Amino acid sequence: MQAGNGIDAQAIPGPKTRTNVTVQRPYQEMAAFLLPLEGAINGPMHASFTLTDANGNPNDARVTRTGLLKEVQTPGWDAKSGEPAFLALVMECNV
Repeated sequence: MQAGNGIDAQAIPGPKTRTNVTVQRPYQEMAAFLLPLEGAINGPMHASFTLTDANGNPNDARVTRTGLLKEVQTPGWDAKSGEPAFLALVMECNV
């Protein structure tokens, strides 16, 4: 099936409603903010993203979700593995 612009429509997987959003950032960039972030649990948070097409080009306005920071997840990683470590922020969305 083709959309109005002549490009084949692509189904975007995922839930129809949003209850939580998890934002991951490289741990190295966020380590200095760990204690303030943990102190902000249950405080307000927002996360924004821009939709892109199949080629990675932005095709819509920025989408912002708001809610409360519910959890700060620190990485369980092995320093010898060479794998990147990520800090995750879990936000409960306002629906």
